[in-house]
Amino acid sequence: MRNLLRLTSVWVAIIGGCAMVQAQKVGEDITQAAQSFISLLTLEQKSQAVFDFNHPERTAWNHRAQSRVGLSLKAMNSEQQTLAQDLLRLALSARGFHKMEAVRELENFSASSSEKTNSVRGSDLYSIAFFGTPATSGKWGWRWEGHHLSQNFTFVDGQLVSCTPSFVGIYPQKMADESAKPRGFPLLENELSFGRALVQSLTEAQRKKAVLNIEVPKDIITQTKATLETLDTYQGISVADLNAEQKKQLGRIIAEYIGLVRSDFAINEMIEISETPEELIYFTWIGGVNENQECYFRIRGPNLLLELSNVQGNTRHVHLVWRDAQKDFGYQAMRVPASAASGN
Repeated sequence: MRNLLRLTSVWVAIIGGCAMVQAQKVGEDITQAAQSFISLLTLEQKSQAVFDFNHPERTAWNHRAQSRVGLSLKAMNSEQQTLAQDLLRLALSARGFHKMEAVRELENFSASSSEKTNSVRGSDLYSIAFFGTPATSGKWGWRWEGHHLSQNFTFVDGQLVSCTPSFVGIYPQKMADESAKPRGFPLLENELSFGRALVQSLTEAQRKKAVLNIEVPKDIITQTKATLETLDTYQGISVADLNAEQKKQLGRIIAEYIGLVRSDFAINEMIEISETPEELIYFTWIGGVNENQECYFRIRGPNLLLELSNVQGNTRHVHLVWRDAQKDFGYQAMRVPASAASGN
């Protein structure tokens, strides 16, 4: 995929070439930060935050407004809250952390009074959970989760091997009272507008392949399943059938999704995607192609899946998810040595 590879090279230059040099150490600093955080927990807090690696909760991710396993920000003191957020900041890009915090802050505006009373929604009800013992050998993982957020990280022998499933959602996507908006608002605008720009650029012949004339899904199709099942892998238009400019537009969508996570990991992911044969990656659109129309789109490769849904809440309720059929929860890396999985 020469055009995506070219985009990746530009992206690397913007972020900084040092990211590639650091790739071999991806995860060591996060491991140390996790150890520091856990060392500050009381025994009661540890019972809420630390579980066995094989605990079924590790893969039971969820983005809905509900009570959840883990230690919430509300249950931490100020020092612990700072370290928890520092840990998240290490795992994400600056832009990614900014988005996560803005989604969390939006809970103060969008949660109903009854939901706040029932303690299922609120900016302090985002939780951290560890699975296994953070160390530079063996396997462990951690999750940052709350309403409209679920970020899952897996480590094998000290190396970050997976940042998926990764879910971000927002409601309302646009606010009537602009003076009340949280920072970085509107959120998820790039992901939505980039997808819309791509579908609008398609010729009539291309649209016949890319745009499905079916009912718009009410949400992301894969939901919150632990494993990614076959999802019409070859339905839509393949990258091979796009022109050079359209391929760049597709690359911008992928980079925006994957750019949520820290740059050294994200760059490696982008390079891997860019090396995938063009005929094996598909773009699919369902719904209206103009602003304020219900829509859903996905980008699907042999392992990669990006989904975006903008249907609920009068097209002001956006959900997006990044999945990987091989890497979700570190499945691939646990089948082979970490050094082989990372290509080092």
